[in-house]
Amino acid sequence: MSSSEASAEPLLFSTELELLQYFCRSGLRSISPDDIRALSAHSWAAPDHQIVFDALFRLANIPPAALRHQLPAEATRMGFPDVAWEKYFTPATECEPSRTTTELIAALTARPK
Repeated sequence: MSSSEASAEPLLFSTELELLQYFCRSGLRSISPDDIRALSAHSWAAPDHQIVFDALFRLANIPPAALRHQLPAEATRMGFPDVAWEKYFTPATECEPSRTTTELIAALTARPK
């Protein structure tokens, strides 16, 4: 765990990671423009989380099956080649969200800044 991960509030960090793992498998196509705006304004707990979300946002229109290959390349083009992608691309059976994406987004965006 990096120092930024250790300093992040554990529940916030795990909620973000759970949501990003889901998005890395399914993309952002299924969420509303309002949710995308809310997540874009969110202060991410870890720098890597911000990078992953930004890369997902840039690739919002590509098919989910292409994300595993396109996200690392996009993050590298953004200037961040050292993202630990293995934690975001865990098998679906290992990281099904414990809550719906709507619940996860609400948990993140309802937090005081």
